[in-house]
Amino acid sequence: MVQYFKNKVTKEELNKLFKNNTNKDIFISEYPFFGSDDNTAFYIDFINDNILNNSVKLKEQAIELSIAVGIFKPSYINAIKEIVYSRRGAWIKLTCLDWLFNFFNRIPEDVYLEMNNYLAQSNNELLKIQSLININLADNHESIFNELIDFCQKCKDSAVFYRLVRALSILDARKRITTQEISKTHDVINRTPYLSSSQRWELINMIDSVTK
Repeated sequence: MVQYFKNKVTKEELNKLFKNNTNKDIFISEYPFFGSDDNTAFYIDFINDNILNNSVKLKEQAIELSIAVGIFKPSYINAIKEIVYSRRGAWIKLTCLDWLFNFFNRIPEDVYLEMNNYLAQSNNELLKIQSLININLADNHESIFNELIDFCQKCKDSAVFYRLVRALSILDARKRITTQEISKTHDVINRTPYLSSSQRWELINMIDSVTK
């Protein structure tokens, strides 16, 4: 697979790659030439064919590919809603939240907030943190960053902190976070007992790099 990352793939190579789930997953997460190769039609066809597929794996891959390539269609919103309000597992719902995060400014705000508010009630820490992050992006919604920070103080999953820190750059760019709130994020990360010293160091450096 690594050889494919050095060069743009052809449609023939894609057809072979997409016959294997592992190769497909790696390709979607690692391929660096989305948007600059000649395969956009292939990607759109895959998303259209699978975002409503009965196979959870194919649904998930279609959503992840939509994010990776930056392909949005209003019709995809219904596919996301179907998963959000279903009994599907937390992982694919988290993928849906990532999709909402990436396309937040192209989704009707009432629909966007309704889905995120629904998942914000989850007991799953990752679902809750990402839905709160998403809500904080909404233009006409009061900032809830302090609620985000308060929730993080109770979290045991280190991935929660990485999700928050990775979102800081866009929150900062959209003026949805203040200098004081960035400082408070530093403090929470330094105080939590659920992070190793190396994780704290990495997260603090990430904050400094994304909020310059």
